[in-house]
Amino acid sequence: MVLSRVPVTAKKYDFDGKPNQSFSAVSCSQENIATFINKIKASPWFKDTVIVVSSDHLAMNNTAWKYLNKQDRNNLFFVIRGDKPQQETLAVKRNTMDNGATVLDILGGDNYLGLGRSSLSGQSNVGNLPQYQRENIGVEAGYHPPVEIP
Repeated sequence: MVLSRVPVTAKKYDFDGKPNQSFSAVSCSQENIATFINKIKASPWFKDTVIVVSSDHLAMNNTAWKYLNKQDRNNLFFVIRGDKPQQETLAVKRNTMDNGATVLDILGGDNYLGLGRSSLSGQSNVGNLPQYQRENIGVEAGYHPPVEIP
């Protein structure tokens, strides 16, 4: 969730002496998400809740682009479980296709979903995707067929 317009009450961020609406929008979104998560955590139903926060891309070309590309960045994926409040960080090679399988695993289901594998109990297929594309789809990695618009 990223806001396209920054509310008047949002904090403003300057970079190189100029206002940067992209950073201000992200900051405002982060504050809204944190408020929402804290509201859920304060609920009596939190013990039966799994909160999943995930990004699907690093950034679009915007007013923060030149600053962001200078940093080492990764997509965000984290889970807050009401039934297990301990914190743990897993440094495993994964991609966004593994998100659904990881959540399914947390909920007591299988540890795989399509091409995704649970980051808790399986090894990601992230390194096998080019081979999968060649063997099952018949195309090389990076090939995107033309989109036909009727």
